Amino acid sequence: FLFFFSPFIQAAVIALTAVWARWCKTDLGGWEAPPLTAEDGAGFVSSLALRATKEQHGKFVKEGNTIDLRED
Repeated sequence: FLFFFSPFIQAAVIALTAVWARWCKTDLGGWEAPPLTAEDGAGFVSSLALRATKEQHGKFVKEGNTIDLRED
């Protein structure tokens, strides 16, 4: 999805990124082992959504680091 649509979405008001919120405490992930609360994960995702940059467009963001997964 990300790799297909990112070349077509070049408008200045849209940044298409994929994000990993890390392993969070949830019913699915469990409550004991995951290091982050669901609120922590949601905070990271919402922060990125509000502050995404043109440089992050079409890329993957993991733990605050922008990674370009496309092979040129």
